[in-house]
Amino acid sequence: MLTVVQQFVQDAFSYRESRVLKELEFGDYRLLIERGEHVFLAVAFVGADNAHLRRWARRSLDEIEEEFDQTLATWGGNMDDIVGVSSSLERRLARAGGTNPRVRKSALE
Repeated sequence: MLTVVQQFVQDAFSYRESRVLKELEFGDYRLLIERGEHVFLAVAFVGADNAHLRRWARRSLDEIEEEFDQTLATWGGNMDDIVGVSSSLERRLARAGGTNPRVRKSALE
């Protein structure tokens, strides 16, 4: 899904592939987007963006891509094939958010 939005923005604004969409906003919700070599990491949140959140997302994506490089390089989009990746991301998110109920969800594409 993020790939389609990214391609639309690049086409609509004549951006080269090297320029990427980093954030979307919808009502009170914001979506921070980090692009890795093989996947995107999107973090949905409410409130102000901050440098800590963006650094956490970038670091998490880099570590996940390093740990699961071969799996992600050949991934065809089936979520069942990346259960380990999803579990690793969920653990990172839980550690980062602690008991904060506002920390809800993340997604890989």
